[in-house]
Amino acid sequence: MSEPIVSVTSSVVDPRIRRLRRRVTIAVLLFFLVVVPGLACIGAIDPANVNRLGRYLAFALVAIGIDLIWGYAGMLSLCQALFFCLGGYCLGMHLCLAEGGGDVRPEFNNIPAFFYFNDITHLPAFWAPFRSGLFAIAAGLIVPVMVATLFGFAVFRSRVKGVYFSIITQALAWAALLAFNNQNLLLGGTNGMTNFYKPLYSSFPWILGLYLASAVTLILAYLASRHLVHSRAGRVLLAIRDNESRLRFAGFQPVHFKVFVFAMAALLAAIGGMLYTPQTGVFGP
Repeated sequence: MSEPIVSVTSSVVDPRIRRLRRRVTIAVLLFFLVVVPGLACIGAIDPANVNRLGRYLAFALVAIGIDLIWGYAGMLSLCQALFFCLGGYCLGMHLCLAEGGGDVRPEFNNIPAFFYFNDITHLPAFWAPFRSGLFAIAAGLIVPVMVATLFGFAVFRSRVKGVYFSIITQALAWAALLAFNNQNLLLGGTNGMTNFYKPLYSSFPWILGLYLASAVTLILAYLASRHLVHSRAGRVLLAIRDNESRLRFAGFQPVHFKVFVFAMAALLAAIGGMLYTPQTGVFGP
């Protein structure tokens, strides 16, 4: 993972290598977008395996973000799981409500059961906007980016880097884990979000649709990341990794580029979490 997605240091690429890359790319696309769905439709692949592969693709989105921030910018972030969970929780809050198809029951006051077991009879006010699926998706994209931007600006402005940056990000993830495990946060505690719309992870049309959504999103994320690392901003990221002090002396402001790539990696992780949540049927800390 410490190596870049595509090398941008060499200006000349052997035509044979270029053709080989093109053929491998086409083969990978055909496998994920044609072969797997086709075999699944004729029953050659069990739907449970398609569901599992879809979840793996959601994790691959996180991996692309880590490659950007670590492989290119040289910053080892150990809190990408936090952004993954923020995206997953935002969508999960919608999926476990009646409006999202959640299994709510009259004996639990038509709200998620964990509220009932914590002596809460009405949906908390901050949950109300998540009745809307569009709001949940928007929150799943915006909240992780905002957290990453604010945290990144505070850390990078203080010129924290290297192992110290890794330790701080690990501490952030651990603090978030303790917070989400707390029942008083009203997010399900250690059990997390449960009782989603069951066909999402048990009905073949839903399984295949979510798998294809994960595959297409992964491809688009890869293309966007590849475009970024081949741009001028991508060369600046490499300069940050190789010699940040010299880059600063050249008149650049590494803080802005570091915050940007940190926020982009958080966005990719959050999208992965939002795709993972409906495919697994439960989402917790």
